[in-house]
Amino acid sequence: MKLHRHTSVGRYAATIPHTRPERYSATDAVLLDSLSNGIIFIDNLCVIRCVNSKVEVLLGLCRDSVIGKRLDLLPLGTPLYRILSESSCNLPFEVNINGTAIAGKTFELRAPSGSVAGEIIELHDVTDMKRERKLREDYIAMMTHDLKSPLTAIICYAQMLKLDFFGKIETVIRNPVEKIEVSSLKLLSMIEEIMDSYRSEASGLFQVYRKHDDIKLIISECCQEKALEAEAAGKIFEFRIANDIPMFSFDKRLIPHVFTNLLGNALKYTPRSGRITLVAQMKNLILHVEVEDTGIGISRDDLKRIFTRYYRAANADCFFGTGLGLTISKAIVEAHGGNIEVESTEGIGSKFVVKIPRSYEEIQSQIAA
Repeated sequence: MKLHRHTSVGRYAATIPHTRPERYSATDAVLLDSLSNGIIFIDNLCVIRCVNSKVEVLLGLCRDSVIGKRLDLLPLGTPLYRILSESSCNLPFEVNINGTAIAGKTFELRAPSGSVAGEIIELHDVTDMKRERKLREDYIAMMTHDLKSPLTAIICYAQMLKLDFFGKIETVIRNPVEKIEVSSLKLLSMIEEIMDSYRSEASGLFQVYRKHDDIKLIISECCQEKALEAEAAGKIFEFRIANDIPMFSFDKRLIPHVFTNLLGNALKYTPRSGRITLVAQMKNLILHVEVEDTGIGISRDDLKRIFTRYYRAANADCFFGTGLGLTISKAIVEAHGGNIEVESTEGIGSKFVVKIPRSYEEIQSQIAA
């Protein structure tokens, strides 16, 4: 059981009546039993006061056997005990009961006076949803693997042709070979984005393996790479990285993807002679990286959905992309405890701001102080 529930039981045990609690009205019972989700109500004395019929089905119990009982008197190992020991106020949880995946969330219930009246635990069966998601993920994994194999071969042969591995090729052929390589690399990038998107969907967040490293170097390398692209495309790119940015705790595999994606989008959607700037600096233990451009911008309606999976703004239809880059970048940043903000005006430009805490522990210690 959760600590706060034990504390409540210990404090009020002497005053808890052991008689059968009041019954809800017939209308209340019908209403609760008509809900598609399971509902459990526990009062502020840690006594179970309500269990609807969906809970009986999900957990295989009879409500009359548990209503009126204190949480600490429930038999150990029973499905209800497992559910109540997993639940924590305002945090989602998931348990497997006899092969059924049950997801739930606990909400604090307050009386009109503002005092805590108890907790409501909402349960729902997610078995079919998880099975369908697994099938979809397996299909995507198989499809992307089957696409990557021949694509990698195409890129390899194109690069070998460029290096005159099979003999010197004529200039008239070299240009099409380079275009084949560039287009194939773009397609490979799209496939990787799809895979990253499904990885994040499967786990809710990316699995982050933090390690102290020089994040200034990571940002600088991304900028230098994009500076060459900007110069070739006739666009102005400037970046300023503050010298006082300390060593950071971050995932070196994932974080570069965020800056590469934001800079890549800025370059893609900014016309020739346009300007892109990146500014990285520390503000109150938070790394702020601003990527601003003078590109096509984003409309107010599109801004609401810009981080949605596969969504692309109406004025971006003529540009190459999957609609996954921003979704993946947001998931990576949030997995590091940060967030991405965006400001944009259609036809004028956009500014994305990435905020990443140096480390969760350091932020918490500052708050405590």
